[in-house]
Amino acid sequence: MKDRRPEYYDGRIGRIGRFIGRCANFNQVWSAAALIFSNKILKDSSALHIFPGQSSSIRCVSTDK
Repeated sequence: MKDRRPEYYDGRIGRIGRFIGRCANFNQVWSAAALIFSNKILKDSSALHIFPGQSSSIRCVSTDK
């Protein structure tokens, strides 16, 4: 993509005269999916079975003080 803009963007010139989602991040859908999936894995590590060869144990570092 020439502009390196994400979805919800109507081009450099704009079909309706303005930018849609001009503040959105590139690859934002993948970022959101990674956040949702990692949260699920941290809560329930049994979902790791979909990745062959991965360990079934997760070591988490707590950020709570």
